[in-house]
Amino acid sequence: MFSGLTSILQDVFGEVRMADVVDVIVVSMFAYAVISWVRRARSRFVLLGFATLVGLYFVARLLDMYLTLVLFQAGITVALLALVVIFQEEIRRAFERIATSGLLRAGRSSAENPPNLLDLLVEAASSLARARIGALIVLRGREPLERHTSGGISLDGELSEALLYSIFDPSSAGHDGAVIIEHGRVSRFAVHLPLSTRVKDGLHFGTRHTAALGLTERSDAFVIVVSEERGVLSAARAGLLDETSASELKRRLAEFMAEIQPVRRASPWQRLFARDLGIKALSVALAVLAWLLVFGQQSETVARTFDVPLVYRAVPDGWLLDDPDPTHARVTLSGKTRSFELITPGRLRMSIDASRIQPGTQRVKLTPHALELPSGLTVHEIDPQSATFTASQLVPKELPVRAELTGQLPRTLSLSSTEIMPPRLRLMVRAAAVERVKTLRTEPIDLSTITGNAVLTRGVVVPAGTRLGRGEPTDVQVRVTVDTRP
Repeated sequence: MFSGLTSILQDVFGEVRMADVVDVIVVSMFAYAVISWVRRARSRFVLLGFATLVGLYFVARLLDMYLTLVLFQAGITVALLALVVIFQEEIRRAFERIATSGLLRAGRSSAENPPNLLDLLVEAASSLARARIGALIVLRGREPLERHTSGGISLDGELSEALLYSIFDPSSAGHDGAVIIEHGRVSRFAVHLPLSTRVKDGLHFGTRHTAALGLTERSDAFVIVVSEERGVLSAARAGLLDETSASELKRRLAEFMAEIQPVRRASPWQRLFARDLGIKALSVALAVLAWLLVFGQQSETVARTFDVPLVYRAVPDGWLLDDPDPTHARVTLSGKTRSFELITPGRLRMSIDASRIQPGTQRVKLTPHALELPSGLTVHEIDPQSATFTASQLVPKELPVRAELTGQLPRTLSLSSTEIMPPRLRLMVRAAAVERVKTLRTEPIDLSTITGNAVLTRGVVVPAGTRLGRGEPTDVQVRVTVDTRP
C-alpha cells in the first residue's frame, strides 16, 4: 500500500516545474484574498454558495460528469456577470487594496504618527462626550477615502485637543461634518460621509452614527462617534458600530494603528507569518489541492494524431524542388495531456534538410528529428515514412518584362506607349527549358480604367517551374502614356 502511494507521489511531484510552483503561489495569494474578503463581506452566504458551486465543478471534472459540466459551461458567463453586479463595490475596493498594499508601496515612506496620538484622541473624544458636543472623527486606514467622501475644507493642521474643540464647536460652520486624520494630522474637516444603506428601521441611529457605518462599510477606516444627545462614545470599523468606554477605545485604536502601520524592522518572513497564519495555510492547501486535481486530469498518457505539412529547408541557391509527394504526413504523438497544451497544432512543421540534394527524383526518410516538440512528447508513428521530390538545377536568364494589357481605352484617348521599370529581370530557369522561356508578363492592366497618363504598380507573373533571381523585385512600375484624340 505504502509503495503504491509512494509511486503515485513520485509520479506527480517528479514532474513539478518551477512554473507549477509559481502557479501554486499565485493561486494561494488569490485564495487568501478571497477568504479574507469573505470574512469581511456582508454577503458571505452568497460567496459561500459560490464556493460550493466551484467545489461541485471540480468534482464533476474529476468524475467526468458530462451533463453537469455542460450545465456549468452554459451558466458560467451568466454567473460571473451576476457576481460582478452583486459585488461591484467589493471588487472595486479589492483592487484599491491591491493598489495600496505594502508590496506596491514598499518604496514609499509614510509619515509617523505622533507618539501621544492615542491619548490625545481618547482625551479629546471623552471631553467632547462630557460636554455633549457631537463629533465625527475619521482615521484613515490603508485605503483612500476620496471616492467615498464629499465636500470638506483642506487643513493639514497639527492635531490637538484645542483644534478638535474649535472644529466641533456648535457655533462653528463645519461642526456637523467629519474630521479626516491622516498620519497624525487633520487633513480635512467638514467632510460629508456616505450614509449606510444597511441600517434597519427601528434602530436609534443618528446621522453621525449612520455616516460612520456607511464609511466603514466601504473602507478600512476607523471612525470615532461622539453622541450629542447621550454624550457617549462609539467606535465603528468594518461595518460594525458599538458603544465603548475610553479605555476600550484606546485599546481598539492601538490595534488599528498596529495593523495599518506594522513595525518596519520586521523582515519579509516575519511579516509573512505575523498574522492570519491559519488562513494562509488553508489557502496554500486549497491551491495545492486544485493543482493536484488539474494535474490528475492532465497526467494521463494519451496519443493524438496531427496532419503535419512537410517543409524543405536549406535548399541550395540555383535549385528547384518539384512534385513533392506527399505534401503532408500523419504524425501520432504520445505524452501527458498537459504536454499537448504546450503545442499549437497549426504551427507543427516537419522540416526536411535539402542541403545535399542531387539532380533528379530522390527519396528522403521522415524521422522524428524533423519535428520540434516540447519535452514530454514523443513521436509514436509517422505515415508515410518517406517522401519523394524532383530536384532541378536552375540557370540564370535575363528576360524583358512586357505589360499585360486588357480592355479598351476610352474613345477620347489613344495609347502612346508603355514603359516598364525595370525593363528586364533575371529569372532562374531549368537548364532544359532555357530556350522556351522568352519573356515575363506583368499582372493585367485594364485600359478601360485609364483616364490619363498614369504610373501603375503591378506584380510580375513568374512561369511555373521558375523563380526570380535573388534580389530581383517582385513588382514593377508601368508608365502608361496616352494621347488625346482630336
